[in-house]
Amino acid sequence: MTTKPLKVLPVSAEQSEQFKNFREKNLSRLIDQAATELEKKFSALCGEFAQKFNSDKWILMKRGNQKLNVYYIHAIAGVMPDLSEFDCAVNYEKDGYGVSSDRWKFADFQGDLPTETEMNRCFNDRLKYFRNNGSILMRNSGYWGMSFRRGKEFCYKYFCENSSYNGRTERHGNYVSGSYMLSIPIFRFNGMDSGKIPAAAAFLFWIQYNLEPLQNQFNDDAGRDAFQELKKFCARYGEFVIGTAAGISLDKDKVLQAALAGTKMDFLPQSTSFIDNQKIEGDEEIIKQFEKNF
Repeated sequence: MTTKPLKVLPVSAEQSEQFKNFREKNLSRLIDQAATELEKKFSALCGEFAQKFNSDKWILMKRGNQKLNVYYIHAIAGVMPDLSEFDCAVNYEKDGYGVSSDRWKFADFQGDLPTETEMNRCFNDRLKYFRNNGSILMRNSGYWGMSFRRGKEFCYKYFCENSSYNGRTERHGNYVSGSYMLSIPIFRFNGMDSGKIPAAAAFLFWIQYNLEPLQNQFNDDAGRDAFQELKKFCARYGEFVIGTAAGISLDKDKVLQAALAGTKMDFLPQSTSFIDNQKIEGDEEIIKQFEKNF
């Protein structure tokens, strides 16, 4: 953040009450400037991944020291295990549902079955992740369909290209057959059927859950370095950071209240200048404003 030379001006007892209003106004101005600088700093990173999300690209990610990688799927604002490495539960239709939720755990996430909407956003004719001639691939073996939630019921859907089965949906236990369905777990960041969120909001969820894109998921080193810098910033000031359609920004009201309470923030170096009611310390613009008003 850029800084300007500071000057100090005493505040008289008569001016003290007026100064409280003055300092809040100018703190808000400084916070607006800091938020704008933050948006600019990470705008390229947001733009890079917004483009990937708009093209429905899944982002392969690592979570801490977990061996299993996961895919971030922007269409559901959540993650799914890498099906080339993960053993999903396979439940035969004739056996009904009957799969323990323990089988939905992956990479230290407690997963859940997707809803029908979430399932269709992940597996459809436009997307070719883990698909082969309509089948769903798990560890390179093809399966005819998968299970999903429909309210309190558990159903399954055929994906295979077969005139008898293609696209058909059944409740578990209602149809007796020797075919079998995958229980593919997901973990939601933003609730059921969330849909897409701003790229900046996705970054904050990644950081919250200790997720990081693999190196080859970035366009270049600049993007990877920017993400590392964002992680460091959030480690110190995460409570003040928000992700919006405009990009990475600050919760301005929360920053203002923290500044008024005397919290020191590196990205707002002049904030503590307004806490002492006996003097005002600020750049030349602030001093001139104070002298003009008071």
